[in-house]
Amino acid sequence: AALETPGIAGVRRSASQVEPVIRGLGWERVAIQLNHMPVYGACPGRMDPPLSYATGGGAESVEIVKGLPSVTQGSAGTAGRVIVSSAYERSDTSQPWEPWLRAGSDGAREGWQGEAGLETGNNRGELKAHVEALDYGDYTSADGTPVPARQSSMSAGFATNLRTGSDARWWTSLGLREETDIDYPSLPM
Repeated sequence: AALETPGIAGVRRSASQVEPVIRGLGWERVAIQLNHMPVYGACPGRMDPPLSYATGGGAESVEIVKGLPSVTQGSAGTAGRVIVSSAYERSDTSQPWEPWLRAGSDGAREGWQGEAGLETGNNRGELKAHVEALDYGDYTSADGTPVPARQSSMSAGFATNLRTGSDARWWTSLGLREETDIDYPSLPM
């Protein structure tokens, strides 16, 4: 949904992650933040963009700031920033357990992706858990050449968010991912 915003694009940097581009300016000018904390990838070849550390099951909202941000949001990000937040204001009357399910497919790679999760919480904190699996096959280039690009992965995540004061939270997340059959050089990047 974020990539449908005018001025926002994405460049595929790894097997399953997209790196945001704001108004044509890439990673060196777009800051990524998790709960207002800057995040950087470890690989100099950009095969682990910062958004690979933000699991879908742990995120409640994504805010895109175009252009120079306020100094209250931190340094860097001269093209803008992407702020992924796990904070969600719940009331004591929130549903005790909220399950969710997502699924999708990719016709070009004859693949599928599915994700399921469960969350609960109140105004003092919340717990979230999710599992995800995907299986994509090879694809055929525009000139009819078969390109090996098989990818399979399974992942799981667990996140907690505890309100420790009126303006303070303690947040932690644990993620486990197993990827197989990945042929990075031939993926459509």
